[in-house]
Amino acid sequence: MNLAKYTTGTTLEEWERVVGIDLTGPWLCARAAIPVMIERGGGAIVNVASVAGLVGFPNCAAYCAAKGGLVRLTRAMALDCAVHHIRVNAICPGHTRTPMGDGFVAAQPDLEAFVRDYIRQTTPDWSDGRA
Repeated sequence: MNLAKYTTGTTLEEWERVVGIDLTGPWLCARAAIPVMIERGGGAIVNVASVAGLVGFPNCAAYCAAKGGLVRLTRAMALDCAVHHIRVNAICPGHTRTPMGDGFVAAQPDLEAFVRDYIRQTTPDWSDGRA
């Protein structure tokens, strides 16, 4: 769940809702699934994080914090679960055309600057010759 609000404009209730859905929810699902996977000899968990959890964006601190937390939770669970043959990974998609995503884009005060910054933050700089 995304919340397009400035940091100090976010209420505690909004913060807890975003973190509850985007971070606590995947943890609760994994916590329930892992014992079953252990019994079955292994498995895989794929969490849906976001590029926002890797680089951060303006006006969505709660979402970025929750998705960044999910990236770190995924890494920690991968280390915990490897011994049980359970793979834990996260995908981090960029912007997706959805009503939520469109609302976030529409809320940007300077769309051109946002797009420029988004591309700069999410595109690797290979100008040093790395292929």
